[in-house]
Amino acid sequence: MLKNVNPDLKISKHDYNEEIDSLKLRLGELQRELRNSKIPVIIVFEGWDAAGIAKVCNKVIRSFDPRGYTLYHIGDPGTAEKSMPLFWRFWKRIPSKGNIVIFDRSWYSRILHEDIRISRKCRVSINYSGIFERQLYDDGYLIIKLFLHISKHEQKKRFKNPDDDPCLKYYIKNTDWNPNDDYDKYYPYIDDILNETDYDFAPWNIIESDDPNFAVIKTYRLLIKYAEDFLSARKTSDSQFARLKYIPAPERFTLPDAEPDNPLNRDDYLKLKKKHGKEIQKLQAELYKKRIPLILLFEGWDASGKGGAIVRFTEYLNPRGYRIIPISAPSDAELKYNYLWRFYKELPIPGMIRIFDRSWYGRVLVERVEELCSDYEWQRAYHEINELEEQLLEWGAVVIKFWMHIDKDEQLRRFRERQNNPYKQWKITEEDWRNRSKWDKYELAVSDMVRLTSTEKCPWNIVLGNNKYNARIQTLSTIENEIKSKIQEIKNES
Repeated sequence: MLKNVNPDLKISKHDYNEEIDSLKLRLGELQRELRNSKIPVIIVFEGWDAAGIAKVCNKVIRSFDPRGYTLYHIGDPGTAEKSMPLFWRFWKRIPSKGNIVIFDRSWYSRILHEDIRISRKCRVSINYSGIFERQLYDDGYLIIKLFLHISKHEQKKRFKNPDDDPCLKYYIKNTDWNPNDDYDKYYPYIDDILNETDYDFAPWNIIESDDPNFAVIKTYRLLIKYAEDFLSARKTSDSQFARLKYIPAPERFTLPDAEPDNPLNRDDYLKLKKKHGKEIQKLQAELYKKRIPLILLFEGWDASGKGGAIVRFTEYLNPRGYRIIPISAPSDAELKYNYLWRFYKELPIPGMIRIFDRSWYGRVLVERVEELCSDYEWQRAYHEINELEEQLLEWGAVVIKFWMHIDKDEQLRRFRERQNNPYKQWKITEEDWRNRSKWDKYELAVSDMVRLTSTEKCPWNIVLGNNKYNARIQTLSTIENEIKSKIQEIKNES
């Protein structure tokens, strides 16, 4: 991609002055149009060290209302960021609808600096960059990627004479990514990454940057063109259906009978609970020592025993090592972001436990059935969820998914019990009864969910919940076995 670009293109000072003011005005107008259209924008600035990224960014943001954009400089990850998935810190920084985020350096610099020496890790990270950008594009984000290209001769000149900017002088002396005299070493790596990540939904734009004024003008022109094209296209969800990876097929997954073959009595249940509880206490310490994150997802019918199973599991844990995340309908603030954003924020640091009482699967369950999102949104979510869980597993997390399953008669019995028990009446709401009236629609949604997101490495565990004792023991034993399996896997690799 870089071979056919001449970085030495120039613009006269006169032509620059003639054009810059009108470009500033137009870009400011477009920011307001994007905001009114609730289109989130991500602008990625990459380039050689000393290519002038900071200067170009500074020129561009002069056109923006500061209330509508945020600029992030991405350098070495901090201690917490190093321990998390690569895209965790970028998911946390995506813009809300109508706002702009500018990345001065991005995931690409981090891939180049951190992963280039490890071929497999680099390949995985490049693949995840495509997933990250495609998921956001599919959700209506405008992504503009700019690479500031300078010649080797120009870079050497700037390293030698970093003008009168003391910040630039310090940065050049302390860069971690492309130190002086490494231009030839990095050139093929950069060119390969640019070629491989030049996606149709987020292509690269090379900015010839030997002449700083030319770089500024071209950047303005490109930003204006992308914004105008995106606004005029008005990409609706229906127009993007061709991008779907998995559209639910007519076949069904049939949920099993919710009645266990050998229902436990109370005495046997208490013995087994204590046995598994002691093991789980030890395993929590092992998770902490080995810095293994544990993520538990509890989904299920209303009154299926999610809360009871969580209480019996956490009974044996040190409270400093876990958090329960109850998931309800997204708030107005959360609706301004991609639906996965609020879950990335809640991921545990290595060694800690996160328990999701309902989860990202709400997109393909309640949001689908209650028509809280478009068909396009929930249909593409199966693939997006599989991609998310694949990245969590690659990171080293243990991810365990439970569907707490009861039959319709058992649910009715529990609803009536809650209604008649003054200590449990708070558990039953009108919404529960309304959801029950849509049992068949939810059953179809559950069938599609299990069939399309139960993968070899991250399967669904269907908990037979008509008997609460069996359900609780099944969840405890599954958690115990999965943690032990992960610890053994780590031992085998070492």
